[in-house]
Amino acid sequence: MNPSMTVEGRSPLRSAPAAALPDLRSRCRDPWGVMEKHLADRQWFVGGRYGIADIALYAYTHCAGDGGFDLAVFPHLRAWLARVRAQPGHTPMLR
Repeated sequence: MNPSMTVEGRSPLRSAPAAALPDLRSRCRDPWGVMEKHLADRQWFVGGRYGIADIALYAYTHCAGDGGFDLAVFPHLRAWLARVRAQPGHTPMLR
């Protein structure tokens, strides 16, 4: 794990000073905006089919709500999340 991403095992959003939270939240949303644009004209991330890129990106994206992030403004991203969940053999992570 990247030491700059956590402080004593806590997420940066939980351990950061209140003044830093808007910047941290913005930086967390940036990748979802890139993903949203990419998915605007395709179903999957690479090669027109479900693959390792989708699996890897799903791993952290599907739990955005757990961090207090609302993906409602990313309709293509939400549709992609549903497509990944619908894949044969998909097993939800335990929380």
